[in-house]
Amino acid sequence: MYDGAMTSVRTQGGDTKYFPLTIGLHHGSILSSYLFTIVLDLFRNTSKNEHQDVCFSADDIVLRGELKDELNGRLETSLRNI
Repeated sequence: MYDGAMTSVRTQGGDTKYFPLTIGLHHGSILSSYLFTIVLDLFRNTSKNEHQDVCFSADDIVLRGELKDELNGRLETSLRNI
């Protein structure tokens, strides 16, 4: 479904040329909210036991920490566990 997807952006100066979508979920697609929910649930389940500084609210994930490298490491670890 996502293979070969293209989009453009509407700006004040007109529409951009079409370009490929290579990451993320497509807004407005019925499948997007389902896929997002699955990934968010898996992330929550793997993060719940490992990190006390993780907050989930609606469609957002908040990781708290002192250093950027610490947060990036925790995010990478959680994503590997999914």
